[in-house]
Amino acid sequence: MSALRQAVEDYITLRRALGSKLERHPRLLESFAGYLEAAGATTITIELALSWARLPGDDANPAYLSNRLCAVRGFARHLQAFDPATEVPPARLLPWPKCRAVPYIYSEDDIAALMRAARLLTPVLRAATYEQRRDELCPQPRTASFFVSAAGTRLVYNTVQPTFSRLARDAGLVPRSERCRPRLHDLRHSFTCTVLLGWYREGVDVEAHLPLLSTYLGHGNPSSTYWYVEAVPELLALAAERRDRAQGARP
Repeated sequence: MSALRQAVEDYITLRRALGSKLERHPRLLESFAGYLEAAGATTITIELALSWARLPGDDANPAYLSNRLCAVRGFARHLQAFDPATEVPPARLLPWPKCRAVPYIYSEDDIAALMRAARLLTPVLRAATYEQRRDELCPQPRTASFFVSAAGTRLVYNTVQPTFSRLARDAGLVPRSERCRPRLHDLRHSFTCTVLLGWYREGVDVEAHLPLLSTYLGHGNPSSTYWYVEAVPELLALAAERRDRAQGARP
């Protein structure tokens, strides 16, 4: 193993030990290390980092190119502590306009339609997995993951995403705007909004309960969970109504 590839492995191990998942970083940084080796380079330069990040071409999504360079930037910052000659690419390189998607909040009818579409998948275990019946048909999976494939192994994003897109299409779900399209991640938004709406309507102290919801969602900070409140007008209205009542009750 070359020194660069060893450095990549050490970096990934360290970051994961500190709590980062870095799911795409190993593949990206292995590719980057191979690019440096092919160029005969033994350390990172801004020029090489930028040229590698742009390899997918000008037609690639700007966000993807920016994320490639971001992965290198973190690695370079780590490596610079051991090799002062390492150049860290500036954050301003390969910028892209961030335009956050509008959450697609699924109604009960939407969820029911998705479940009906899921029942038509084959084989039976695959259909059951996407309808939340895994335990019944696969009581002893080959992985600790909750969602499993027909072989009992962990599901991967590249398989789940196209399957969900097919289910959304079969369920008759259509985009509500250019920025509001059915996404797998929006199931989290829908769950969170349902919970928060219930809390507001029941008069629960939402701020006191929010850390519990943040923990369930895997958020490191409750501030990340507030995005779900901002995403839905009905939640904003309930939050504003509670604020007004609280202010009106003050002497």
